[in-house]
Amino acid sequence: MSEPAAPYRLRAKPSPQELEQRLASISLVVFDVDGTLTDGRIGYVGAERALFFHTHDGHGIRTLIETGAVMVGWCTTNRMIAIRDRAHALKVTFLMQGREDKLAAVEDTGIPWERIAYMGDDFIDLPCMRRAAVSAAPQNARPEVLMHADWVSLKQGGYGAAREFCDLILRAKGYEIYLDGAKGICEWRKR
Repeated sequence: MSEPAAPYRLRAKPSPQELEQRLASISLVVFDVDGTLTDGRIGYVGAERALFFHTHDGHGIRTLIETGAVMVGWCTTNRMIAIRDRAHALKVTFLMQGREDKLAAVEDTGIPWERIAYMGDDFIDLPCMRRAAVSAAPQNARPEVLMHADWVSLKQGGYGAAREFCDLILRAKGYEIYLDGAKGICEWRKR
């Protein structure tokens, strides 16, 4: 009879300064989809399944990509076409879709774990969160996941949690919001 698996040991939560330093050194942020980029619900419209993505999260992801601050990956076991279509619309760098082994999926990117941030909400995300330089979770993630997150959003998954994390990464990478009301410009710019 085999021994039961040992529980994950909690790593020390980083100070705000340490968290910012770690985020400044990442080159890839990976988001779980169901429960992180969506609210976790799956609706049915006739025979079709539907997911809902928040525009704020999409704008944050697009900003990370367009500024060149970091590459963005999505990692999900879900195979829905809507996920592929939304990822392509945002120009997500790595779409790891239909992957049961998320750890292997992220390792296939070739980016070392010390250069990766990972945001997830459920048990399946814990192996990646434990390896990543920075782990994050939406406010409504599983309690066991919240215990292992270096940073927890004030928002729920699918309701702007990913956008909060994107903004945190941008600030750590030296970006700030530039606003010129006269010209109608509001954008992230490198300090």
